[in-house]
Amino acid sequence: MDKSFLFTSTPFILSGLGETLQIILWSLLFSLIAGGVVCLISLKVKHRAWQKLIFLYLSLTRSIPVIVLMYMVFYTLPYLLVAVFNLVGIHGISAWKLKLPQNVAAIASLVFVYSGYFSEFFRSAWLSVDSGQSEAARTVNLPQFSSFRRIIFPQMMATNSPAFCNVVMDLIKDSALASTIGVIDVVAKSNIVSARTFNYVESYLIVYIVFVGLGLLFAKAIDLIIKKTLIKY
Repeated sequence: MDKSFLFTSTPFILSGLGETLQIILWSLLFSLIAGGVVCLISLKVKHRAWQKLIFLYLSLTRSIPVIVLMYMVFYTLPYLLVAVFNLVGIHGISAWKLKLPQNVAAIASLVFVYSGYFSEFFRSAWLSVDSGQSEAARTVNLPQFSSFRRIIFPQMMATNSPAFCNVVMDLIKDSALASTIGVIDVVAKSNIVSARTFNYVESYLIVYIVFVGLGLLFAKAIDLIIKKTLIKY
């Protein structure tokens, strides 16, 4: 192993860490929001058409590999949109003009997949709490949002936090696939420097350490947030 390479190339590889963090944080934020909305619809809206639509969406999120979806969103979607525009009589639009930026395509793909996972997590966590808790809150005229924030949500996270952490860890790992569509993150930087120097072992060792560190950091942050929530309420 070339130890001098580790010292000289680590700063270059770490210069892509900002892009990696942006993809992880934006994907996590939008996935949580979209997953919460899908969960709310699945629990509250009993219309058959809505339930079938949600079932179809959740089936897609389980079936499509993230890397395939990234390729479809970045490479295929613009041509599909051009075909749709042509069908409705709008011509002369170039597919290249409809291409999403690489980081946006990566985030959109991760959000599409992981909002489904978070939706199922929220749904199972909600159903794990005794319905009598909500009924008791209503009998004392506690507002619905307050009862959720102070009674239901802490119990949801107390019993299901490992599952939540697992979904977040999977999202972090899948964020590394963004480099396959041209996002210049730590993985792409590692590919660049290893192709230039042929130090593949050292390059990917640095990436390995980065993702292990990110996993530990996010796991600790989730643990602290959940503990603070449980202590407060």
